Amino acid sequence: MSGSPSLLVTTTAGNFFAGVLLALFRNLQGPLAEHLGTTAGRFHRLRTVFAALLAPMMLVSGLLLDKWGPQPLLMGGSLLAALGVMALEPSRGERSALVGVLLTAVGTAGLTVASLVLLPRAFYPDNAPASANLGCVFLALGALLTPALMAALTRAVGFRQGLLLLALFCLTPAVCGMNVAAKDFAVPPGAGDSWAAFHHVGLWVAAGVLVFYQPLEEALGRLTRGSLKDLHVSERLAGLWVGVFWVTFLGTRLVTGQVIRPGAEAWVAFLALVLAAVMFGNLIGNDRPAGRGIGFAFTALCLAPVFPVVLGLVLRSFPASPGAACGTLLAGASLGAVVLPSLLHPASERHSARTAMRLALGFTLVLIVVSLLLALVLPGR
Repeated sequence: MSGSPSLLVTTTAGNFFAGVLLALFRNLQGPLAEHLGTTAGRFHRLRTVFAALLAPMMLVSGLLLDKWGPQPLLMGGSLLAALGVMALEPSRGERSALVGVLLTAVGTAGLTVASLVLLPRAFYPDNAPASANLGCVFLALGALLTPALMAALTRAVGFRQGLLLLALFCLTPAVCGMNVAAKDFAVPPGAGDSWAAFHHVGLWVAAGVLVFYQPLEEALGRLTRGSLKDLHVSERLAGLWVGVFWVTFLGTRLVTGQVIRPGAEAWVAFLALVLAAVMFGNLIGNDRPAGRGIGFAFTALCLAPVFPVVLGLVLRSFPASPGAACGTLLAGASLGAVVLPSLLHPASERHSARTAMRLALGFTLVLIVVSLLLALVLPGR
């Protein structure tokens, strides 16, 4: 790793807390709804507002990054997100919480785009896909540990004070960034031509990959648990297999970050998705608890590198406009996370996990086609 230690710490903290913030309204839906004194249905509308605002704000954040550099986005995003979470503490009801939701969404977008764009500088400047895989481990960890972090804070000081402490923790990237030299944040020479990236069809195809990938990743943990409960597996054993799934997922990104090299990112994503489709096909016909648990673990192994390698490919292919490239990708992921889970989640709730797995297989087959197109229109260079 050739980045400065202070930049490495800042980028790692940025990705971790971006994960926390991206998952906040999803993972804490019950406690937050109770705190706000609203129903689950009304709170779901707040979640939808947050998720819908992320897509345009990711794109805007990318354009601002290309113009001003990553420092103001990271520092300002961290501050706005902290203020947004803090504003939720005194809120009661759906309307009073809206300001906090809006501030959190705007801050989360800026923090996420800046943290992801900085990954190659913090880890391996000449190997964007490896850097993206390593950095996305912390992004996923932030999302996964949000419930445990908030539960620990609630036990220690109560939910209301816990929200305030969480808001203070969200300032960590900004505080760490104060120790980073200005040259590490500087925009590379020649950067800022955002519109040139928008003219390349490869960027939009890459965003199309994430439109279908992001809801699939978000649904997999729930799908793992639901498919095992359909087989009357105990809650404890189902939770154990979900843990195996996520350990495999994170471990695969760590390993991929050590072995992948620039030049074949799109084909890695294509091959991973083909293998994932095979795994989903086997899972649909597998009625043994151990078989399903192992099958989902192998599915995690296949799917884990997809987002980071596509991100690495785009950052490497558009060095003059990393913000626009990253913002477009994340806008696609955010759009998919708003629209497509409305297919996967009701299928598992109203029908069966097997039906949801068939839909997941359909998503994966679409992803195979789009990733093949990506390999053809945006080859490694």
